[in-house]
Amino acid sequence: MRLRVLSILLIFAVITSALSLTKLWSYSTEGQIEGITFTELGRLLVAFNKNGHGHLYVFDTWGTLYKNIKLNYEIKTISYNSGILAVLPYYGNKIVLLRNFYKWKEIPISFLYDDEISLANNGILACGTGCEFLDFNGNVLWKVNVPYVRPIYYYNGYWYAFACGSIYIIKDGSIIKKVSVNPCGVWDVAICNNQLALIVANSIYLYKMIKPTLIAYLWQDDFGSSFFEYGKIVCSTRYNNLLIISKNYNKVLIYDIKTNAFWGKTFSVSPIATAWWRDRVAIAFDDGTITVYKVVR
Repeated sequence: MRLRVLSILLIFAVITSALSLTKLWSYSTEGQIEGITFTELGRLLVAFNKNGHGHLYVFDTWGTLYKNIKLNYEIKTISYNSGILAVLPYYGNKIVLLRNFYKWKEIPISFLYDDEISLANNGILACGTGCEFLDFNGNVLWKVNVPYVRPIYYYNGYWYAFACGSIYIIKDGSIIKKVSVNPCGVWDVAICNNQLALIVANSIYLYKMIKPTLIAYLWQDDFGSSFFEYGKIVCSTRYNNLLIISKNYNKVLIYDIKTNAFWGKTFSVSPIATAWWRDRVAIAFDDGTITVYKVVR
């Protein structure tokens, strides 16, 4: 185990120059972006709110607007998996499901579970004060009592729910294991093969997943006060890189898991969301702009 402390002024002293981002295209939604994700075919889905309505834009790999969906409610968050998109509105106690970007079903949920959603192949997990798992017909298959958890992550048949100082590992409605971890206030998490990475306000933590229920601490990097507050983290398609955004410092960092090297870029506007597909990286900004880059090595 090791602790590596990096001040903000020293971050770029460890950055590798063997990587860059080349801008491919950009689009201004003129709204507040709530989430972005790539589909399996590389189409980019952008969810945003504007003038009291939610919008879903779908772009092809060259930046052409492929589909434009206007909703009669504002979007709180989204989750995507294998052609199904789940939309959680701010109000209404429901989850709206779209299949291939056409409205499919509406599923009612309790207000207790309307903070976070995550899709699996056979249903959707909704969490808040505890969690419930529903199939795509709205039937509650199981519930589990855990503290307020956020975020949640689905990986290899297990759910990982992050609470203050703990990871709850859940399968089929049972808490298989509770793992104690140092950080409290996890902003985001990503699992890249057998590496689990999470960010808190000041730091990145990396764990090795020896098996789904056995997690070992490897190291942490401390970046300074509130560096990753409201940040996001994603894996590259081949799981050899992590991309982390720092909203408060207008920075994007790409971390190479094998070489421990960082690459970074500073923007004039705060990045707020990101997604990675093959050699494409999409970054959403606080001004409503979405930009797609090619990763050049």
